[in-house]
Amino acid sequence: MQRDVGIDTCVISRAGVVPSPVTRMKRTHRLDWLAYGRAAAVVALCTAVARLMYPYFELSNLIMVYLLGVTGVAARSGPGPSALASVLSVAAFDFFFVPPYLTFAVADAQYLVTFTVMLVVALVISGLTVRIRVQAKTVHEAQVRAEAERLRSSLLSSVSHDLRTPLASITGAASSLLDGETMLDAATKKELLETLSEEAERLNRLVNNLLEMTRVESGTLQVRKEWHVLEEVVGAALGRLAKLLRDRPVTTS
Repeated sequence: MQRDVGIDTCVISRAGVVPSPVTRMKRTHRLDWLAYGRAAAVVALCTAVARLMYPYFELSNLIMVYLLGVTGVAARSGPGPSALASVLSVAAFDFFFVPPYLTFAVADAQYLVTFTVMLVVALVISGLTVRIRVQAKTVHEAQVRAEAERLRSSLLSSVSHDLRTPLASITGAASSLLDGETMLDAATKKELLETLSEEAERLNRLVNNLLEMTRVESGTLQVRKEWHVLEEVVGAALGRLAKLLRDRPVTTS
């Protein structure tokens, strides 16, 4: 069984150093080159499909194949790769399907109008697709931020209650010990001291969890998954709870 390394069950180890700005920049450039490469590959695929369709379909139908490819590139990449796909689509259409074939020369001037319209339509489609994708991403990020804020508010409300409970117990036990120092018997003092110890330990655990959560949110710590034997996980949990469980019977399955 695989379990996630959590804050409350074990110590989170550092899985690595946060990437530097130079490293992130290199990764961004690498992704950009991959996007341009995918755009060229999509145009090549559209050309192969158009070659299969060429004996049976009109040239206008072949243009639709290229426009579909441009739309696909725009749906996954930015404006740069989309523009590249648009230009390459016009060039491939001219090179393979407009006489004289396998050259960029144009025998009939009317094809210049076709190329211009094809390029403009491809650029407009790619621009609109990219804009829709960016807007959808913006809406999604806004929803994520709103959900995170709601969860943060719920967490703060829950944590404030959890913190007040042990603080109230500690304050009450300490006040009882101070006010009734000469009147309390030994058994009552021992019980109050045990309450102080237990609630202080509970408060310490809550504060440590909050600190760990803050470190996780800041990105300095990363969750690392490891394989563990389920029996050991359950045994460790029961071992940590042994003081709280005392003589209560616990059945595991």
